[in-house]
Amino acid sequence: MRGEQIDRDANAPASACVSTIRTVLTCLTGFFIFQHGAFGKLHAGGILTLVALGITALAEYTGFFGRRSRYVTAVSYSATVFFHMIPAVTETTTRLPPGAPTPTRPA
Repeated sequence: MRGEQIDRDANAPASACVSTIRTVLTCLTGFFIFQHGAFGKLHAGGILTLVALGITALAEYTGFFGRRSRYVTAVSYSATVFFHMIPAVTETTTRLPPGAPTPTRPA
């Protein structure tokens, strides 16, 4: 399908909206978790995620980036997944396998 534009499914905008709302809520609730008593690296990841979603909205709904808006939207949505995977992998490796986690202490 080179050179052709793929039509969006009728349910795609609704599912994308639900996913975006869940991502924003996840970020906002994460700001209230202070494991070490202060603002930390994971809070910065939440801010980066919200910035990426803001850039996505700017690209998708205003066309601010012109012809490149589709690409900016795709990269920004992908960045939000990446930003969520960093703490997911870090936290998983500090707990698994039980009794002998991969790192000896979190960074």
